[in-house]
Amino acid sequence: MKTLKVIAFLLTITGCSVNHERKKPVKVKGIPENAFWIGGADGGNWYLIDNVHDHRNNAIIKVYNDNDGSLIVSKRFILICPSDNQTLIEELKEEIAGFDGEKILIKSPNGKQPCYFQ
Repeated sequence: MKTLKVIAFLLTITGCSVNHERKKPVKVKGIPENAFWIGGADGGNWYLIDNVHDHRNNAIIKVYNDNDGSLIVSKRFILICPSDNQTLIEELKEEIAGFDGEKILIKSPNGKQPCYFQ
């Protein structure tokens, strides 16, 4: 009986320490070679930045499904920022946080309301 309790305890500890980060999936057919993946435990997307116009705060971005490689969206996105968080696009590849199906979300610096591309 004591052995069962020890085993149950060990399973509980190891179950709680599982890393929920998802590793970058293998690129499937249809995803360009220079596309990069952003995601987490619940999935993600592949992104290809075709053109950035940093002074006008817009970029042409393609978003691909990470499971089947299908193109989800390809368009010129405009950067939208709250008035207290105006920013220029610098290293866009490092600034993307995710895609919600409509907007490309940008990482928020210092807890400010985040910018996004629409």
